[in-house]
Amino acid sequence: MNAFYRAALTIALVVAAASAFRFSLSDLQAAPAAYSGKIALNGENFDDPGHFRFQLVDHNGSVLWRNSAAGTAVTTPVNRGHYSVLLGDDSTPHMAAIPPNLFLDHPVVFLRVHFSQGDGKPFVHLQPDQRILSAAHA
Repeated sequence: MNAFYRAALTIALVVAAASAFRFSLSDLQAAPAAYSGKIALNGENFDDPGHFRFQLVDHNGSVLWRNSAAGTAVTTPVNRGHYSVLLGDDSTPHMAAIPPNLFLDHPVVFLRVHFSQGDGKPFVHLQPDQRILSAAHA
């Protein structure tokens, strides 16, 4: 086999291997982020399913991500005021995946949470927004 055919065969194998592992950036998503909080109403720990809307915002308050484009709330159990959720876990009803480069493109990101008791009661912004910080692996 001469050098020309060897080079052509090598290039063909590289192209075939690269196309076998090809994927779209739209297939990527950031890993879900664990978040937990506490709800008390009038000094009493809330103890029912809670309805939450989550947003990731930049330092100007511009929305970078929300749990649902339609504004649908995530319902999660609240026990003695405590709740937890995986932000960006698209297997959770009404939870959208977090875009893959959101934290790379925006080094300062805050979590904004709105809460409702349900049954037509209004959503309340739980203030202040919480800054998302990285943590070292344990």
